[in-house]
Amino acid sequence: MRTFRLWFEPADIPDFKKLCWKIIDVSLVDVLKNGIHPWQGKEHYCSLGEKFTQILNKEEFKPVELIEFIYCSDISSSAHRHYYSDKSQFEEILERISENVYFVDKLTYLELLEIAKRVLREKWSHQIAYSLLKNICDSFDSIRSFLKKKSPKIKLSGYSDIDSYNLAKILSLDDFSGEDSIIISEVMGTYSFRSVEFLKQVTDVEGRLKLVESISHFQMIAYGDSELGFGSVLYNCTRNGEKVRFIPEIPTDKKIRELAINISEKYKSDNGHYCFDANINQVENMLEGKYSINFSSLNYINKNNGRSSFGKVNPSKIEVYSVGRVVSYRSCNETIKEILKNHGMSMTGRKEELFDKLASLASVVYEKTFLFWMIISINISLSKLKAYLTKPL
Repeated sequence: MRTFRLWFEPADIPDFKKLCWKIIDVSLVDVLKNGIHPWQGKEHYCSLGEKFTQILNKEEFKPVELIEFIYCSDISSSAHRHYYSDKSQFEEILERISENVYFVDKLTYLELLEIAKRVLREKWSHQIAYSLLKNICDSFDSIRSFLKKKSPKIKLSGYSDIDSYNLAKILSLDDFSGEDSIIISEVMGTYSFRSVEFLKQVTDVEGRLKLVESISHFQMIAYGDSELGFGSVLYNCTRNGEKVRFIPEIPTDKKIRELAINISEKYKSDNGHYCFDANINQVENMLEGKYSINFSSLNYINKNNGRSSFGKVNPSKIEVYSVGRVVSYRSCNETIKEILKNHGMSMTGRKEELFDKLASLASVVYEKTFLFWMIISINISLSKLKAYLTKPL
């Protein structure tokens, strides 16, 4: 079994942290008893990304003073999906969070502003100054007026002339005092902020991905071999404490039924025939053999009780049974009456009524015939059999 381990590392701005992850091994016992997410790759878990981002977007994980600004925007579980990518949807969500979300212990708006100013001063350049200038000025004339106030000798006839000057020497960050949102956006871009407490809500103490307390339902496929018999059996499994209940889907195929019985005999801890109980550690050992497991019914959004197994029985029925000659709707009344007469039945009535009497007669005769073979099998005396069979209809 595998899962994700999640942790924080310093971001490009050391005051903030970014989300990191890797895929690690995990035991089935941890998955079932402790709710560690059983990662099996690709799109097996359509609810995983949705639940993960639901938690990330909770108000409790957004710095309070930043909520009213644009720095706590929600992260979508489906936007910008790259269908050509070999990554799963959840892995793309993790990448998007790592690239667009800063995690902090706590952060006020003024603290964010001071951090942004510090970063800009450390990286101050012509490009940064020009970018800030374009954000506060809505036209070339306003840019020229702004620069002439700082340097009256500057000559500009078009945007191309601006790059002839080193704006980093003409302007300083103090020239943009009061443009707080522009200063912050220059550094943060479209970044969204969250509390580092978020990670505790989606992982265990070891940083392993965990969205529920425990997992009780899964499916297991058992593949036969020369010892148990060939074929495969699908089990819908339910965990209750240390025990796992195996309930197979039973078709009419005799070989599959025999395989299910053999598997039960090998692993059961009770007296089950097809359905059986096994210890949770025994289930983990089964995965080392010809068994595969999946959690296709796992859903973090809607509560579910697993999947139900089906069992088929071989049909057993009488296609046709007749007394005397075989009749149909084309048969004349006299033919039907002759059969009824031979069994002492009333012969009056319309054709439909004669058919009803014939059906009743066939039912009684069939029942007596069936009982005859049952009685023979348990050695009932012939005298009792004769008394029964000669009883008037």
